[in-house]
Amino acid sequence: MRPTLKDDFLKLEKALTIECPSMITEALTLSGEIANPLTANPRQIWEKIWDKPLFANTKVEIGEIYKRRLLGEIDEAWTFIGVDPERFKVNRIGSGLSKSSFQVLGKIAINSKIAGHRLYSLQNGAMALKARCSANPNAPYSDLNELSFRDALQKVKAEMGFGWGNITVSHFLTDIGLAVKPDFHLVNTIKYLGLPVSGTINKIPNQFQTIEINNGVRELLLQLDDGFSPNRLRYLDKVLMEIDKRILKINQP
Repeated sequence: MRPTLKDDFLKLEKALTIECPSMITEALTLSGEIANPLTANPRQIWEKIWDKPLFANTKVEIGEIYKRRLLGEIDEAWTFIGVDPERFKVNRIGSGLSKSSFQVLGKIAINSKIAGHRLYSLQNGAMALKARCSANPNAPYSDLNELSFRDALQKVKAEMGFGWGNITVSHFLTDIGLAVKPDFHLVNTIKYLGLPVSGTINKIPNQFQTIEINNGVRELLLQLDDGFSPNRLRYLDKVLMEIDKRILKINQP
């Protein structure tokens, strides 16, 4: 990694601090809100899991609408989702993402008026958490802290199943301080900085690209801090995204 990377990032971070200090404040707030997998209990982890499928392949504004529909109904729902058809259970009865491919049962699920494939993905997250709690009821995701990003990504994808692709899993891992989410803006910033990523990055990064992006940002973090911190990685995720949105403004969608 080139020796000027740290200085180049610090210049952009300073520009963001001057131009949009509220974004630095928000990044610091987010960094303090991660659920550290070493200590996070099931309830804390569930807070970081359940909404992620609601934001997959849609605009943030739409995801927020979906999220508001379930707020207040979902706090401890991982304990009954998928097993209580009176409250929340989704059966996959066909292929694809069409409405006819999912049977949505239960008051909470039906009243949400959210697409069956999103609710089914949410249910898969709950089932994966339940399975992990059987092995470690106090800190069910603590083992991820010992894994490389590549291994953590692949392991969680396999456990979550349908609806949990590279970006959605990365979104979850970002909120527990183990990843950055490679969205359009973050990718623009790392390209500008010259972080080592092979070739052209897809509009939706594939697994190899997602791993490269995350490894590159971790290397930047090591240059900045001489060590790894989940809180600081979450801070970098937000700052790298906002640098493109507010400072670089590269080919904004």
